[in-house]
Amino acid sequence: MSRNHRLGARLAALGAALMLLAGCSSTPGPTGTSPPSPSVGTSSPSATTTPSPSVGTSSPTATTTASPSSTAACTAANAFGDALASFKDDLQAGAAVADVRTARDQMVKALTALNAAPGDATQAHLDALKAAETRLDTAVKGISDDDMLAQALGSLNQDASTVQAALSDVLADISC
Repeated sequence: MSRNHRLGARLAALGAALMLLAGCSSTPGPTGTSPPSPSVGTSSPSATTTPSPSVGTSSPTATTTASPSSTAACTAANAFGDALASFKDDLQAGAAVADVRTARDQMVKALTALNAAPGDATQAHLDALKAAETRLDTAVKGISDDDMLAQALGSLNQDASTVQAALSDVLADISC
């Protein structure tokens, strides 16, 4: 039911926007005096719905300008961000090395997908992300047991933050 309500609200907002546009375009003519009255009456209620038409108007533009490669890169970057968040969630006191390694493996897989996805990220930012992730990967590989992991949590969190900063640069490049 709320879906129908949203659709109705969008259609009403679109109709109001079209009436406003029609009112603006018909003002030069002598009969332009009559149509502006309904559009003025329509503009009062649509003043609250003005953001909806602008959102609807910009959405097709964004869809038109977003290339499939940009979408693929954003999807891959977001998947990497999710894997990184999962990794960071596992970096807590009492964490098991196996869980941290599994999360790290997901990050490696997501980074491979990100590097394969065409996009507008600069090579320098991709290289910085890869270097930060490699540093983190090497640190995780050097941990042999849960006691050692407990001692390394601070440095692993710092390395994960470096990866996060590098990912932010990549996300900015591809405008996600």
